[in-house]
Amino acid sequence: GGDCKAYDEEKCLLKPGCHWFARNRSVHCPLCDSWFGDQTAVTGCRDWDTDLYCDGFIAKAIKGQGADLADEGVRRAVESYNIVQGNPEVANPFRKRMVCSIWCDFTPLAACRGQPRITAEDEVRGFNYGGRFVPEGYLGMPGSGELFAGVSGPTGPDSKPLVASLCDVALAADAEERMAAFLDLNIRPEHFRWAASLGFNVVRLPLGYWNVIDTPRAVEKNHSSDDDDDDARRRAALEAILPPARYRRWIDQVFDFAAAAGLRVILD
Repeated sequence: GGDCKAYDEEKCLLKPGCHWFARNRSVHCPLCDSWFGDQTAVTGCRDWDTDLYCDGFIAKAIKGQGADLADEGVRRAVESYNIVQGNPEVANPFRKRMVCSIWCDFTPLAACRGQPRITAEDEVRGFNYGGRFVPEGYLGMPGSGELFAGVSGPTGPDSKPLVASLCDVALAADAEERMAAFLDLNIRPEHFRWAASLGFNVVRLPLGYWNVIDTPRAVEKNHSSDDDDDDARRRAALEAILPPARYRRWIDQVFDFAAAAGLRVILD
């Protein structure tokens, strides 16, 4: 379509707005031959919408020919079709490679549709390793009872106490010891080995700004403040519960345990 006239992938992707659509010829696919013959109708250098290709050009076309999209053989055949999406930035070598797949929503309607999927070697299969550096009682993490023991939340507008948070834990005299014990208990190498065994390859690690940044408000315990606002007092205590240099040990552990299990880390 448009000015997308090219007969190989590299030349195609140099053209603005053009993508490379192809069938994987290394895979024996008689169904592909029966559906699209010489394949020219569904392959080549095109300006097609990459998000719509697998459903609009492949799945709907073969469904119109009587193919059962829920059939395992049909689904494997659809995976023979792939997309390479270039990058509009000059000299940027990154290529987004995707394969077509069939997704079936097994509701009473059992609707199946085509969708692009990142190739297996590039696919991100991530899990969240949250609740460690920003713990919340309702998550029920191991050691939460000890971390929040005897801690009360602030009083709300209706004079009723609010749920306690880490800001309130920070006001406890032994807040530093509580937090250190909680992190020791909840950052374990076996977590990463188990995740890797399930097929995950990326871990998201949520952090609070106080875990990595020294702030002017992070003063000594039982600090004094020119600002008598209770929220400001609790926030300052949160920033001082442990210095960022102390948190670094546990952050480094996450990276070390993840690397040993073959996982990558996203800091958030």
